[in-house]
Amino acid sequence: MYKVEPLSYSYDALEPVICSEIMQLHYDKHLNGYATNYNNVVKDTKWNDMDLKDVLVNLDQLDDSIKNTVRNNGGGVANHVSFFASLKPGVELKDSPLKEQIVKDFGSVENCLEEFKQKATTLFGSGWAWLVLDNNNNKLVIKQYHNQDNPYMDNLIPLLGIDVWEHAYYIQYKNVRADYVNNIFTIIDWDVVNNRFEEACK
Repeated sequence: MYKVEPLSYSYDALEPVICSEIMQLHYDKHLNGYATNYNNVVKDTKWNDMDLKDVLVNLDQLDDSIKNTVRNNGGGVANHVSFFASLKPGVELKDSPLKEQIVKDFGSVENCLEEFKQKATTLFGSGWAWLVLDNNNNKLVIKQYHNQDNPYMDNLIPLLGIDVWEHAYYIQYKNVRADYVNNIFTIIDWDVVNNRFEEACK
């Protein structure tokens, strides 16, 4: 079972990049809807008491009768909780273990952001662009995920996800996804992302 906590900042805290109307709909309706559907489907199963991360990592072990619902809604919860926690104006990418790894794997921070924005902008349909850590080779990778699929399903460690479902931006940006993607990178809380990276490296 997953309990959605109240948003840790006000709905208008991310303006003008994300307006309060989008934030309220996105958090209160979409995220809570995913959580309700997830909780309903795992109720009375052994998965109910497991951490959501562990459920997603072991998705292939779920019964076929609930697997797709868990994939879509459990993935939706994990994606959105991480996304909302990653947003805060005015937090730049400081000298840090994460920055060092980005430069090592992409050549520069600029190269990383260019690839990240390209994958977020060009993903066809609905989904996410994710910066992940592949623990098999200790390398950062940017991947596209459709719908509500999540890096945990590939045994990758999610560090930063960018939501490119239309509900994340359409009220404000209409069909110009590229403007939304460019702007969202101005309110990333890189301290949070670095903390995730450091935790994953322990």
